Amino acid sequence: MKGYDGGAGDFQMGPLTFMLNYPDHCVLYRFIPRSVTETDMELVWYVNGDAQEGVDYDKEDLTWLWHFTSLEDEFIIMRNSAGVNSHFFQPGPYHPEHESTCMEFISWYLKALSGTKLS
Repeated sequence: MKGYDGGAGDFQMGPLTFMLNYPDHCVLYRFIPRSVTETDMELVWYVNGDAQEGVDYDKEDLTWLWHFTSLEDEFIIMRNSAGVNSHFFQPGPYHPEHESTCMEFISWYLKALSGTKLS
């Protein structure tokens, strides 16, 4: 692809997979729940099938932003997890306007764990 117009897009494939799209590459985030307290994250970069590393792109230039963003996210998630697992935390209801996505995810996740057919 010649040139870069600054455009970007994204889309979601189900509740646990997201793709960020740029003119010269895509980044796929896939979250894989392993237990109530553990989730793996898979982060995959895609470039044109004909692109050659070191010629058409530099791997470090391509991956640095989302690599470091993901490390920062992990730090935040680990601190949040420690907080909600402390004896000081008392859960409350989700805010229907600001946390509707969380409510939808919890509903989907509980159905998936129960073996109920997902629609």
